[in-house]
Amino acid sequence: GVFDYTMPLTGGCGVVNATGTSTVDPLPGAPGVITGVSPVCQGQAGVPYSVGAIAGAMSYTWSYSGGGVTINGSTNAITLDFATNAASGNLAVRGTNACGSGTVSANYSITVNPLPAPAGAISGTAAVCQGASGVSYDVLAISNATSYTWVYSGIGATILGNTNPVTINFAANATSGNLTVEGVNACGVGTISANYPITVNPLPGAAGAIIGTSTVCQGATLVSYSVPVITNVTSYTWSYSGTGVTINGNSSAITLDFSSTATGGDLTVQGTNACGNGAVSANYSIVVNPLPAAAGAISGTTTVCQGQSGVAYSVGAIAGATSYTWSYSGGGVTINGTTNAVTLDFATNAASGDLAVFGVNACGNGVSATYSIVVNLLPGVSGAITGTAAVCEGTTGISYSVAAIANATSYTWSYSGTGATISGVTNSVTMDFSVGALSGNLTVQGVNACGVGTISANYPISISVTPAAPT
Repeated sequence: GVFDYTMPLTGGCGVVNATGTSTVDPLPGAPGVITGVSPVCQGQAGVPYSVGAIAGAMSYTWSYSGGGVTINGSTNAITLDFATNAASGNLAVRGTNACGSGTVSANYSITVNPLPAPAGAISGTAAVCQGASGVSYDVLAISNATSYTWVYSGIGATILGNTNPVTINFAANATSGNLTVEGVNACGVGTISANYPITVNPLPGAAGAIIGTSTVCQGATLVSYSVPVITNVTSYTWSYSGTGVTINGNSSAITLDFSSTATGGDLTVQGTNACGNGAVSANYSIVVNPLPAAAGAISGTTTVCQGQSGVAYSVGAIAGATSYTWSYSGGGVTINGTTNAVTLDFATNAASGDLAVFGVNACGNGVSATYSIVVNLLPGVSGAITGTAAVCEGTTGISYSVAAIANATSYTWSYSGTGATISGVTNSVTMDFSVGALSGNLTVQGVNACGVGTISANYPISISVTPAAPT
């Protein structure tokens, strides 16, 4: 029989069989061209690379010249994981078998594009108001960033843009929160910044319903109005749409003064603080009832006499008046009536003065008009008559007089007896007594355009009869 045996070759990679024939195994062949992805991004994982099958290779040894890369696999198809700090480099491969390693492939250059650098500290306004707009924030420029992603943890904030710096609009309901930023490029996002706390100070709350007096009079003062306490306020701003009203105070409770010309309108209020004004209240309508209008010109008689009565005076109808109040500054006058037309009675002792009138209604009195009246006086009271108390019939030119009577322009003398003739109209007269004249009383009273004064006391005159002639 034939006996075969095999023995290793000394110093070679092969065997020698029993017949003496030797077999030599080759090293792996030369690799072909590597295929894969370039460029890649830091942080990218599972990126595939491969090379054609290498003759004689039992496994494949891959290598990468840059840092931060993990090679997964030992066949002719592998994947690479690029860490966030991975660098560009060359990928190479060679086959391996029991005899050793084959020739290294040509380098496959891989460009590793970087992620954005970690974001630094944010700067900007740390305390803002609800409703603020265009508030600017920025961070130091982030290396390798092509844009910036800004995020706010509160509500009601609108971030305008993806640049650096950026502006934020805070709505009226915005809340406090944290602002962050991270750089962005085609490879992804960088490390996010530290939180930047933003305190959003609130606007005043919405005003509730106003309470107070809805119907007032012109001229009313210190009329109270109030609103429930408004949250987050430092003061209250009250407004009135009408005219002629003074608002007293800036708290939740105020008073209004209505002038004599005030008009109706709507009262509103809103809370105020350092951030601005809150929502305004609903309108509270106030009706202002007018005072009577100012009285017009009075018409009537400007010059009257003491003792005259029923003298008519009037004024045009006064708007808003339900009655009229007349007054007279002089004494001795009686006013008859409460409408816009009255009569006056002037007593015998009435004095000159001013007649006034104003309209009256439930809200009060209007503005007066005045009208001057001159009251001409009656003659004064006559004093005592002086003269000859006993005369003879048939005598003439007997003098009588009285002290001058105030305000008299003439004097009226009267004699109750018969047969006497009075000569004169002054305070001094003469009398002629005819034969047969009878005794009587002499009186006098002053006279002027307004009438006669109070008559004097009687002055008795006794007339003696002349004795008859002797027979």
